[in-house]
Amino acid sequence: MSKIKLVLMISLLLSLTLPQFVFASDKTLKVEVSNHNEGTVPSPVVVDGTNMFPIGKILNILDRSGTETVVRDKPSVHSYVTFQGNCYSITEGKKEVTGYVVDESGVCFEPTGKVYQLEKAAVYPSDKEGVYVPLSFIEKDIVGSENDTIYLKDKNTLVFNMYTWDEQEEKMSIILKIGDPWMYISNADKKDETKQIDPEEGSTPVIRDDRTLLPIANIVKEFGGIVTWDGNEKKVSITLNRNNVDLWIDKNRAVVNGAVKTLDVAPTIISNKTMVPLKFVSDNLGLKLVWDGKNQVIALYKGMFDNVPSDYSEYFAYKNDEKTKQNTKNDKTTGNDKPLDINGNLLKVGDVVQINNMFAGEILEIQGSKILIYWNQRSALTGDKKISEEKMKFTAMFLAGIKWHEYQWGDAKTVSIVGVSESAFYY
Repeated sequence: MSKIKLVLMISLLLSLTLPQFVFASDKTLKVEVSNHNEGTVPSPVVVDGTNMFPIGKILNILDRSGTETVVRDKPSVHSYVTFQGNCYSITEGKKEVTGYVVDESGVCFEPTGKVYQLEKAAVYPSDKEGVYVPLSFIEKDIVGSENDTIYLKDKNTLVFNMYTWDEQEEKMSIILKIGDPWMYISNADKKDETKQIDPEEGSTPVIRDDRTLLPIANIVKEFGGIVTWDGNEKKVSITLNRNNVDLWIDKNRAVVNGAVKTLDVAPTIISNKTMVPLKFVSDNLGLKLVWDGKNQVIALYKGMFDNVPSDYSEYFAYKNDEKTKQNTKNDKTTGNDKPLDINGNLLKVGDVVQINNMFAGEILEIQGSKILIYWNQRSALTGDKKISEEKMKFTAMFLAGIKWHEYQWGDAKTVSIVGVSESAFYY
């Protein structure tokens, strides 16, 4: 056989076996989410009549924490694509997609046992591109059939009507800090406010084994979710954004929307509060997470936000001047970030303060204008000394909004220092 015929036969075989790419005339594809233009990605390529889309770049638009890691090892190129706490291993020339567990650092480290099927094998149009897959995989297996996914070819636009993350859904953010008991809450329909994360125990976000753990209950409730506790199973169940997450204390196993997943750090109990791994929970509840390592600040976002900052140094700034605030008593200095009582006196740790001339307690900690008090003293105005503990708890909450015989954070401006001459009125 002549060399010319051999070359022609090889060329013919290659043309029959290799995917034939047809590139769109437009180099970029617009992506819209709930009628909002979110950006562009490379246009789809047509392989044997099927439109193939750059899944990594599309999912990164739907979830900014989504990633694609391309591994160009021979004999096959493959990608690890992450989205909303899930990982998918996609291999060039293969229809099978393998699900993987994602750890808090975003690494895909263990197969889940779940395998998906593409209608056409995955392709890499060039050495510089990520993996391309049929839109049906993104629509049915990633985004979910409950959301509308529409490819408008004539407008060169890919539309997602995300009912889970609908733009009409209330926008909301919560800002927290490691070791700080307060959270800043920003709601589109309400005034911004500051609340204590855990009014009962004063729990704060902590770092354990290089992972951030949160007292999650009140945070999820602020976002409109539900948290329930099963004491027999030591299980916490979280529902938010149509997602359901079950976690067990001291166990690295979780169930997310019916699928079993593995955590690299287990939930635990600290100061009687359930602490859960931040990244795992946020990824699986449809929340966007931003970590400002320099300031040790955590930002959680629900809904569609156009601009999200990376520096949160303006939050919790009061802590930088905390020592100065506690050094002097009865200083008439004014300022919103100083622990001034109702009469303008500067409070310090160890002061005994009272509210409504009824209840008193000692200041145990100060953070800006917020003070931690243990309420354990009361005046004769609250009744005689034989009143039951249960009735006194009710009376304290009803008359003064305080928690009797408990630790409670509050604003300094709502109390006043108990003077020496007044101390005899409290027991």
